[in-house]
Amino acid sequence: LLGSENVSLNDQGLKITTTLDRNLQLSANFAVAQSTPMLLDLEGHINRPTRANNQKTRKIERIEAALLATEPKTGSILAMVGGRNFRESQFNRTVSMKRSPGSAFKPVVYSIAMERGLTWSDLVFVSPIDVAGFRPKNHKGDDLTEVTLIKALAKSMNTPVVSLAQKFGLAKIIERARVMGVNSTLPQEAGIALGGFGA
Repeated sequence: LLGSENVSLNDQGLKITTTLDRNLQLSANFAVAQSTPMLLDLEGHINRPTRANNQKTRKIERIEAALLATEPKTGSILAMVGGRNFRESQFNRTVSMKRSPGSAFKPVVYSIAMERGLTWSDLVFVSPIDVAGFRPKNHKGDDLTEVTLIKALAKSMNTPVVSLAQKFGLAKIIERARVMGVNSTLPQEAGIALGGFGA
């Protein structure tokens, strides 16, 4: 049995083929190992450790890292590093970690808008919004402007999609996400409109 402790693979005539690129893998290992650990300050913001800010951190939180390099045309994996130190943690973050879908989730909300009779050329006013303390931001210079829905989607603006989600209701957003194949746990909070959950 391949991998059994008492079975030697030497001289067994086995040929193992992989898409991994040895040089890229070595570079990936080095890049992750040398990446600078970060600290969280008292407000939860990320700070790189320096002598000046060490006193301002509530505790050192070593933020993990992972790296996956693929061949775009084929999807072949060229290099994979699942974490900073395999001896400390065998959890492979490249394949087993949930990730935030982010703006890739916004079309779920816009699909409901289209179903409700809105069109891509309809205008929406881009302004700051506060939903029970949740204050999404747009790119600098986008606030206090009027744009079409298609431009709001193309520029990945945050406040228009959150406003639409509030009009439709979280239950409708979650229902549509399920129909579109999202099986992850979806929190009952405004941030889901921006893909703020693990999937």
